[in-house]
Amino acid sequence: MARLIGLALLLVACGAPAPEPPPVDPHLRSLGDAVSAWQVGADLLAKGDAAGARDALGRALAARPDDALLALWMARAEAAAGDLDAALARVDALVARSPDYPLARWWRATARARKDDAAGAAEDLKAALAAGVITPRRAMRDADLARVLGRPELSFLPAAPLEATVHAPERLGFAGSEVDVAVEFLGAEDGPVQVVGGITGPVELVRVVEDSGKDAAGDGTRSVVWTLKVLGAGEAVVGPLTVKQGSLEASAAVARWSNAAPQGRPAVSSATLPLQTPSAVLGDRVAPDAWRAGDVAWVAVTPGARVDADPVMPVSSAWSLRVGGEPVADLVYAGTGVVRFRVRGAGGLVWEEEPR
Repeated sequence: MARLIGLALLLVACGAPAPEPPPVDPHLRSLGDAVSAWQVGADLLAKGDAAGARDALGRALAARPDDALLALWMARAEAAAGDLDAALARVDALVARSPDYPLARWWRATARARKDDAAGAAEDLKAALAAGVITPRRAMRDADLARVLGRPELSFLPAAPLEATVHAPERLGFAGSEVDVAVEFLGAEDGPVQVVGGITGPVELVRVVEDSGKDAAGDGTRSVVWTLKVLGAGEAVVGPLTVKQGSLEASAAVARWSNAAPQGRPAVSSATLPLQTPSAVLGDRVAPDAWRAGDVAWVAVTPGARVDADPVMPVSSAWSLRVGGEPVADLVYAGTGVVRFRVRGAGGLVWEEEPR
């Protein structure tokens, strides 16, 4: 290539005409025109200008009339402009020529739901689910599909987009021993989950582990396990609980278990322990970070880091966030008298900060 460029320069220097550039492949030209027009249309659609988006996407389709993805974008613009019939007709034609195109099946499921066609929406949704372009509980979060949820045709979907189950100890707890209470979330997306409610009984918190994963259908799962120390005899009651993520809420049933203590051991008064989750405590912060919340100072660190407080005081790193069982962040808490946290890794001091 360098030799060709050099030859061209030499010819120009000698007064010879420069060679003509090679002709542009018409397929590449149409692709470039389509991409440019699509970008304009996508931007206009995001700004709420459905009419302008239709014009731009029409130019994109004129350059590449058989492009399935552009046809879907045009259908979106038509629907946004209030012409749902035209949008459905366009996607019907797309599905007729590409019946295995899963994005078209998912989009048509939501469009059919808007037309109150539960049977048609169910048919397309099954195809989209089988192809993996959407998961069952994520589909249930769609505002358009919500119009037909609960209808018999969609009985193959789960009961709700977000569900929660409480697991309490099945055996008698004994003073001095540790027991686990867990809440399992089905349909949890990325981000914090929150539990409103607590445990009442003769127990104290030892540690909390929150772990994210996926179920067989691809929907998000979340488990939060609170390990508790039994302080004395008496019943412990979990709940009632409300679990939240974003605008979604679900209720979890009340659970109970009994605890025993050696005869003659002083009674322990029951207290209510809030069931905080590590992800809710961390929020949108990223480790390392330090902050204050009420009468507690917190620091988030990468797994395995050692945390020192200034002034020196006991700190506890008993809160863990995990993904697929692998730790991704630890949370450390201490009293509000903390002036600075120092985080030390294998190579020494890696971070120092005052909680805000």
